[in-house]
Amino acid sequence: MTQIHPPPLAETIRAGMGRLSAAERKVARLLLANPPVTGLQTVAELARSSGVSGPTVLRLVKKLGFSGYSAFQTALRQELEARLSSPLSRVDEGLQLDTEGDWIEGYAAAVRDNIVRSAQSLPRSEFGDTLDLLADPRRRIHLLGGRFTSAIAGYAYQHLRILRPDVHTMEGRAGTWVELLLDLGRRDVLLVFDVRRYQPDVIRFSRQAAACREKRIT
Repeated sequence: MTQIHPPPLAETIRAGMGRLSAAERKVARLLLANPPVTGLQTVAELARSSGVSGPTVLRLVKKLGFSGYSAFQTALRQELEARLSSPLSRVDEGLQLDTEGDWIEGYAAAVRDNIVRSAQSLPRSEFGDTLDLLADPRRRIHLLGGRFTSAIAGYAYQHLRILRPDVHTMEGRAGTWVELLLDLGRRDVLLVFDVRRYQPDVIRFSRQAAACREKRIT
């Protein structure tokens, strides 16, 4: 049985998120959204993509524990090579499956361990900021899920609509989602659920929504 571990760099970024400035968080979020390709850009390109300055990118890299940007990119390339390797080569060699024991208990233990690691790597500051957005009654909340995660979005919708007003779920085919872009305001919140490998139309719509939201005055 294979345990799933978060990518090392993503885990490092999430663990250090609470120590970052607002500008540095912009870079960190961009790196988390599309690792490791985003980080293979030059300092100037990454700064421009994040809407920050070059020195901000370099400060972030230092805070993440790298000696410089070249060391940071070396780690990214190693991670990319690991992703491109065969599934068999990515099996955790330290995990032993007890074929003579209770395999259901072994599976449950692996699930528990993954949940604990996920909770430990969750940036508390990011989690708190997300809760503040969802709890703000002045904001409209829109929930969207992918092919395998729409049920999770629906589950979240059922709970949120009990706790607060102005909660909406987006259903149907991707072609119908574009209607939201016409009314999306700067105070609207789009909460998206998906799992790797992320669904292309979900990624595309999320980026379009972010771009439209930034252009709105109100």
